[in-house]
Amino acid sequence: MAYAFSNFYPATIYISTDAGGSWLATAAPDRNWQAVASSADGSKLAAVASGGEIVTLQTTLAPLLNITRSDTHILLSWTVPSTDFVLQENSDLTSTKWNDVTNKPTLNLSRLQDEVTVTPRTSGRFYRLKH
Repeated sequence: MAYAFSNFYPATIYISTDAGGSWLATAAPDRNWQAVASSADGSKLAAVASGGEIVTLQTTLAPLLNITRSDTHILLSWTVPSTDFVLQENSDLTSTKWNDVTNKPTLNLSRLQDEVTVTPRTSGRFYRLKH
């Protein structure tokens, strides 16, 4: 996660989630920014404008769903905190009917990941996290 602002007044604070490949404006107001600080995951932002005004922003980032297959199981995992996300499955991407996975996530503290183990089925399965 990277943040940037220009030296021109008023300036917009921009965010990049792809190492600077693309930039999006944040919800921070346009000000003459002097400093910007971010949490490691980019979900919390603090900025100081000339004159001492402090602005803080917090966003809920959509976690990436990681899928790892072993011989007998599939491990689905995503970064915490993401308690508002529900793991869902579907056998047909053209269908709008997604079903909640009934296996409850377990917290892997060493990786800071919620994890769910599922048994592979003979037919293809698609998984998503729904907010």
